[in-house]
Amino acid sequence: MNNVYVEPLSAGLSPEVPDLRAQHIQKLTDGEMFYIIKHGVRFTGMPAWDLGDDDSWGLVMLLRQLPKENSSQPGSKDSK
Repeated sequence: MNNVYVEPLSAGLSPEVPDLRAQHIQKLTDGEMFYIIKHGVRFTGMPAWDLGDDDSWGLVMLLRQLPKENSSQPGSKDSK
């Protein structure tokens, strides 16, 4: 039996999968993020998602919260 090593889904994608907390992602307008979620980005690892508008807007709001999240905040699982 051959051992098969399976790469993570994002391995080798070009362009690389961005950190959603990155400044260039967070600079996108809410409308741009909504469009990307709904329609994806061709020839990348970002697929289109068949979600309702309310769910897509909810993801936009979630993405806006990512930079505010910090594992060292009191009450988080990783805080000491």
